[in-house]
Amino acid sequence: MKKIIVSILALVMLFMLVACDEESSSEVIPSSESKIDSSSNESKVGSEPESEPEPEPEPEFHLGEMVSTDILEFTLDYAEFAIALHNGSAGDWKYICLPKDYDADKDDNSCFVAAMGHTLISLEFTAKNLNRVDMSIADQSDSKFLTVKYMDTEYVWECNSGLYPSKDGYDWEGVEGSAKTTPQEIMHFRTSADIATNVADLTDPFSISFELPTSSGEKEKFTYCITKEDIEAYKDREISLDEAVNAFRYDKPQEHFKNHLSEYTELSTEEITSLTRTDGVKMLMCHQDNSIDKKGNVFDGNGLITYYYKTTKVSLPYTITDNKLCIESSANTYQCSVYRITEDIYLLLNNGDVFGIILIES
Repeated sequence: MKKIIVSILALVMLFMLVACDEESSSEVIPSSESKIDSSSNESKVGSEPESEPEPEPEPEFHLGEMVSTDILEFTLDYAEFAIALHNGSAGDWKYICLPKDYDADKDDNSCFVAAMGHTLISLEFTAKNLNRVDMSIADQSDSKFLTVKYMDTEYVWECNSGLYPSKDGYDWEGVEGSAKTTPQEIMHFRTSADIATNVADLTDPFSISFELPTSSGEKEKFTYCITKEDIEAYKDREISLDEAVNAFRYDKPQEHFKNHLSEYTELSTEEITSLTRTDGVKMLMCHQDNSIDKKGNVFDGNGLITYYYKTTKVSLPYTITDNKLCIESSANTYQCSVYRITEDIYLLLNNGDVFGIILIES
């Protein structure tokens, strides 16, 4: 009997073992193939590099566009390749450092003429000092002030001509070694750069990068791209009436007046007479470097324009006839038509050429 019971228990235990084995084998076990596929997919995902954001391109500016740091406003007004530049020796001071046609007979071997294998760049820029102290924007000896890039080659600033300052962008002063400004002052400067290469064409595009001062003592970089179209746009630019009045002796302002002449009103004899009797008249004339400027009226009512040139009193006779203001100097008689631009600004034309400006000041 005992043997039978033992046999039964053994069979029960055997059945229980078989049941446990079937349960464990029913659990989901990934096949070797699925393991390979999975690891392969993980490998593919892991191998893809994370896309990094592309760096933003450095901003580029064009002629006439203003850039600024916390202590300086800066505008590159003009830049152009040249072989020779005006040097002021031939009475062309108002064109100092601007390009000219090279004349082998007249142009000497100077810093205003490019050596063989070199090219010059004529530069004009405007700077406003936002600082609270005097500031030098550029020094002739500082080659880091600007870098020229042409045909993927960079050239540091080599300046042999010096820098020429101007308060209005028309009357250029003597040469300086640096570009200096006082607080809140706006100054214009002309200079040049000499690069050691022959450019293929003087109208080729190029770029100039400037290192401009900041209050921290560090320099901030700004890059201007110069194209033929930029240069032509600068030369054809329209100037304001205020700029034309302040610099009327020069070509660009005179061109401005002639272009707008149809918008002005020509005065009659009676209107010219009334104008000369107006208090607060200030008169500017082309044949003088100074203005006829005195308190009251420069027309004395007795047929004389009176003013002081430096410390010398000068009198010029005038008459008004046939809608003309006739002014006599020691050498010439000027028969000027008078045009009203505004109620305070009048234009004098002598034989179609700008002779002067009359301003009414309170």
